[in-house]
Amino acid sequence: MNESINNANRSAGQFSCCWQVEQTRAGLYSPGNLLYVTLGISGFILDRLSWRRALVMGVSLGWAWYGLPDLTDLWFCVAYVMLSMLLYLGLISSVLPQHGLRLNWIGAKGEEKAFRAFEGLFAFAFFHNGLALTHISQQTASTLPAFQSMDSIITILAIVLIFTGTAVKIWSALVVGLPVYYWKYMFLGRAVGGFVVRGPYRYLANPMYGVGQLQVYGIALYYHSFYGLLFAALNQLLVFGFYYVVERPFMKRTFGISALSVN
Repeated sequence: MNESINNANRSAGQFSCCWQVEQTRAGLYSPGNLLYVTLGISGFILDRLSWRRALVMGVSLGWAWYGLPDLTDLWFCVAYVMLSMLLYLGLISSVLPQHGLRLNWIGAKGEEKAFRAFEGLFAFAFFHNGLALTHISQQTASTLPAFQSMDSIITILAIVLIFTGTAVKIWSALVVGLPVYYWKYMFLGRAVGGFVVRGPYRYLANPMYGVGQLQVYGIALYYHSFYGLLFAALNQLLVFGFYYVVERPFMKRTFGISALSVN
């Protein structure tokens, strides 16, 4: 562990860290693992999809396809986004801090069962957060009239942002693995797997919270949605707030400032 940290210090400079259970490069970027991780960050972790999770996520998919498109009122769209953000940020902010609810859950269920429960709740929250942000952009299309004269340029920019943000988020999740993506290290209060700096973490301080959020802005731009851009920015601001208030102090406590160079 110490050797890994020292190697990371020499190569990473001011870049953030990530943890990953060691995996061969071929296996890491195999089509099967790519599909597994892509579904996993969308809320569908195939090897842990119990009947309860399958039911909840199945109902969520049905809601997305058949119920939500008919709900076009602006106040509903705003309420849905706000509730999804409250669930998402409220869950991680109440459970993951040093003295958070995770301690009660672990005490009652044990580490593995407690984490699985948190993982399932977070998958649900994350799915609806992304769905709500997309929905409000779709239902408030053309609320940026100034962009109408630059429609082709804005569309190209939107596609670039969607592709870049999605690619970086998937790449980051591939590198760190789904347990880290679902904050297992913070839930347990210790690192899981080895300490490594690789993939997008070699070039970006915080790829998931930064560039990995660009697709939300891209969707808003594609629909020329003022509300989509507004809530994309608010959502990202709150995520970074969690990072600086909760996650970054945990990383410093666990590995030390010199080891992490968290910026």
